[in-house]
Amino acid sequence: MLTLTHALLPVIAANGANSVQAIRQKDPVFDLGDLGWIAFFGALPDLAWPHLPLAARLSSPTHTVWFALAMAPL
Repeated sequence: MLTLTHALLPVIAANGANSVQAIRQKDPVFDLGDLGWIAFFGALPDLAWPHLPLAARLSSPTHTVWFALAMAPL
């Protein structure tokens, strides 16, 4: 996965939690600042060594669509 994907997948999940709260007519769980921090910490593994080069990211088994699909239910 690319850095943008790592940043956006957790934000999408957090927005899902906010949507559930909206259906229940309650306050959102995460505000805009929280979503920014979630995106930052989601992208942090790609910004740190050893996955800094794109080739290292793409050769890692955790950076595949299969890993993303396996983690999606969690």
